[in-house]
Amino acid sequence: MPESTSEQSIFTKIQGLVHEERHLYGKDELADYERARLAGIKIELYQRWDLLRQRDARQEYGAWRC
Repeated sequence: MPESTSEQSIFTKIQGLVHEERHLYGKDELADYERARLAGIKIELYQRWDLLRQRDARQEYGAWRC
């Protein structure tokens, strides 16, 4: 369960990106702009999950500052 509003907003953004990604993957064919958007979504998802992992690591090792 998310601990802060900021963390909750990250999870909310991830959910939106996953929804959009699934929508694009569900199409039979993608236009060039949709392929570009899909590539951007993958990058955004990686960055947001990485941010959460970094926060968890800082919190675990006592370096997290609220």
